[in-house]
Amino acid sequence: MADEHVIISPETTFGTFVTPALAFPIMKASHAVGREYIDRRYSGSARALAKRYQGSKSPSGSIETDLFPDEMGNWFEAAGFVITTSQDVGATTAYEHGLLLSTSSLLSSLSAQIKRSASVATNILSMIMDKVTLKCAKGEVVMVTFDFLAKDEAPAGGTWDHDGGASDAVIATPTYISASLVPYRYFDAALILGGTVSLDGTTKQMSISGGTTLSNIESLEITIENNLEQAHFLTADPTAGQIPAQDFNAAIQMDVDQSTLVATYYNHVRGGTNAALQLTLTGPEIEAGHDYMFELTLPSLSFDEADYPEVSGDQSRRVQKVQASAIVHTTIDEAIGITIRDSQASY
Repeated sequence: MADEHVIISPETTFGTFVTPALAFPIMKASHAVGREYIDRRYSGSARALAKRYQGSKSPSGSIETDLFPDEMGNWFEAAGFVITTSQDVGATTAYEHGLLLSTSSLLSSLSAQIKRSASVATNILSMIMDKVTLKCAKGEVVMVTFDFLAKDEAPAGGTWDHDGGASDAVIATPTYISASLVPYRYFDAALILGGTVSLDGTTKQMSISGGTTLSNIESLEITIENNLEQAHFLTADPTAGQIPAQDFNAAIQMDVDQSTLVATYYNHVRGGTNAALQLTLTGPEIEAGHDYMFELTLPSLSFDEADYPEVSGDQSRRVQKVQASAIVHTTIDEAIGITIRDSQASY
């Protein structure tokens, strides 16, 4: 629908709403009010429940969108990444952003409006990404889902629960990210066995040299989890006072094309050795010689148990399912890195 958007702006301070300014085309968006109720069974009510009182409020929700080449850094910053920006070498309008996992438990937040029609919308205060899921299937658009927790939510034009203040009105004419950009499409990823991983100390970008590159990954799903916790304090405010991140997890599931049966993955899993995974997506041109790019590197993957594709009587193509978890690389002391090349001079 023409009036259905998700509009965001980064916040400078947790708990302070910033009027959302940047609209994204989305596939799905939902949120839950998250207000708990306290049940009381007072005397004189027989066996029935007598009263219910509103308790703490813990809003949550999910946003599913295509992975677009531009303006995606704010989402990943709210998912726990610190962004280092530098101008792409030899470029005038292309910039590269190195994203590394924050060591702080307090992550950046977004103000958002989920607009449902020209007159109905919900404002979300201090949205932080609890889980990010990237789904890649060969030849298809890359999808990304952001599961979030937030401090508060309120109808546009209504009242916030955290302070009783007025909630911003429906945004009449949001500004979309560039309508001319097509989302990233997935054609291949590389599992690199025995390569050397390095981290640039200035740009904070990861690179892999050498090793044996295997590129027959049919589909790939990468899940990043912050395991957020909504902390409520002893105040009159029923909403979360903080949303700290706890243990971080990154895991992959991939389908490996085994049309030509080889033992590479199977033997690697059996050996218990780690490998690096690098997903590189290339978009349209920013300027001559400089294309949009999204590159995600997991420098040290530890594989789960695996087996060959099952033996069957038909002649269908064989696919091997492989799962792994990201661990901290012993040399660079990082578990995940993202490089984004786009037209944004800063995030």
